[in-house]
Amino acid sequence: MSGLLRSELFKQRTTRTNAQLLMWMVGLVLLVVLLHAFSLPIATLSSRDGQLRIVGWGTGRRPLRGAPRGDVHHQ
Repeated sequence: MSGLLRSELFKQRTTRTNAQLLMWMVGLVLLVVLLHAFSLPIATLSSRDGQLRIVGWGTGRRPLRGAPRGDVHHQ
């Protein structure tokens, strides 16, 4: 078992998969942040209620739970 574990750890160190996965995840998060920053109007971002509403979109659990079934309810 230790030989198998050692070979798997060696494979993780010598392949670029982990680094590429990290780069893709960071790039995707950056893309989403930039899309939000440039697509939302400044009037929405400047008010406190608008900021809380935008944060609420990402933190709501109801849309994530209902989306696979197709019954998303908007507030």
